[in-house]
Formats: sequence, structure tokens, C-alpha cells
Amino acid sequence: MIAALAAAIAIASPSPAPSSTPAPQEIFDRTFERLASYPVAPYALMVVKFLGRGAALVPGIDGTDFQYVGRYAFRSSDGAENAALFVPNAKALPDANIYLNQPYGPFVWSIRRANINAPDEPPVPDVPSPLKTIGHVVTYAPPKYAITNAGIETVNGHAAYHLHLNPLSDPRRHNLRELWVDPATFDLWKATFDGTYHPLPGTADGPSTFTSEFKAVGPFWINVHQYWTWTDFQGEHSWNFERDTYVMMFPDAIPDWIFDQNAYDRHRHAGDADVLDAMLRAGHDAR
Repeated sequence: MIAALAAAIAIASPSPAPSSTPAPQEIFDRTFERLASYPVAPYALMVVKFLGRGAALVPGIDGTDFQYVGRYAFRSSDGAENAALFVPNAKALPDANIYLNQPYGPFVWSIRRANINAPDEPPVPDVPSPLKTIGHVVTYAPPKYAITNAGIETVNGHAAYHLHLNPLSDPRRHNLRELWVDPATFDLWKATFDGTYHPLPGTADGPSTFTSEFKAVGPFWINVHQYWTWTDFQGEHSWNFERDTYVMMFPDAIPDWIFDQNAYDRHRHAGDADVLDAMLRAGHDAR
């Protein structure tokens, strides 16, 4: 039963808000310090529901809706992801695509890339580094955003500061736009960022706004729900995409060939057993 595989999601209950509200920049800095304090598991295995809702923007063009359940294996050391349709009790390896540095993995907000994305790569949310140490001197980097606090709102039953972010330079790189932050713990409950997206290889990049929601899963702070948009370059179709995680586990190890497309395909063509399905059925979970 798939329900028996689901890891229990421990949602932290926020304490009452402090009597005085910190400045928006302090809330921002403490949010990312808090994110950096959480551990990142070396591997994650998850099952998600993926929804796509299409709309035609011009007469004579049909919209498209679709949904599927996907299985994703994630390696945090390099952001590698193995994506396949979820087939319970599979006897052999399914067809799968291997990606690097996807913006949809469970630890995406804790993993930083050294380089900015090229225009044809998927978006990665800006993860600022407010603190820099030079010798024994600690300095703050110049602010990248003008930040305002719109007050306290409720996000999935949690009180949260609602921050609006306006980039002061390079809006493509500094692509955060909104944060919802716990007033007591400075945990990030929800965030939006701008980027471009293409749903399949060969399709055109289109402007997209991503919204991510977070929860505690064991000792980890996880991106469990995300939705975003895409409009094709001809302006004929528009889609809303949504991904909801309902199984999450953290194996101690996943074979390296799972994250190598050529090696994976050789194992699949040889009819090898589906090792990821075996992990799910065995219920390997967080340590």
C-alpha cells in the first residue's frame, strides 16, 4: 500500500509572534540563516502527483489538461534527479530521464550553484549569502533587494510575515519576489520567484512565476508543494502546473548509475530489477 510508505510529515507549530517586529532586511537575513541551519540528506526518494491545466489563448486552439504520478530519486551532491512515471510493484526499470540542477527537488533552497543559469536552463531560486567572512572580519554583502513587510498572514495554518522583494539589480539573477516567514522561528513557509520555463526539450522558454511551499519532514526542511505557469512563445497555449509530494523518504544510498542516463538505460535494456521500487516497498526512510 502506498499509504504505508508515506513518511510522517512533522509540521512545526509556530510560537506566538515576538512583541516587536524586526526590520524587513533582518527578517530576510534570519530566514536564510535558518534555512542554512537545516541538514540536507544525501539522497531523497519521492512520489508526487503532477497536474497540468491548459488553456487556449487564441480561437481554434484546444487547451490540454493532464495528470500523472511520478517517482523522483534525488542526489543532493550535484542536484541530479531521476524522473519516471510511478508504477507500484514494478518488476523492471521504467523509462526515465536524468536531469541535473532541477529547480523542483526537495532541497532546492539549500543547494547553491556557482554559476547563473544559461538562458535555456530551468530557473533556480536565488539563495543569497548575506554573511561573508574575510579573515576574522564578518561583513554583510550589499542588499540585493528592497524589502517591505506587508504584515502577518496565515499560510497553511501558520502565522507568517509576508515580505515583498524588489530586486535592486539583475532581476533575472535576483529572482525572489515574495517570502512568507514564521515570526517566531524564521522558518520559510512559502516563497515565490520568477524565471523562465520550458516543459519539454525543444519547447520555447516562457516567463514563469514559481510558488513553493515547505514543511518539516523528519529533521529536514522540504519543498513539498510547487506550482508554476508557462505560455508558449506564440502565445497560443497557457498552462498551470502543480506538483504535490505525498511520499518522501531518505535512503542512506542510491546507486550512482541511477543518475547516469547511459548507465541507467543499459540496466533498463538488460531487464534489471527496479531498485527504487524495491526501496519504496521495503519502506527505507529517513535515518
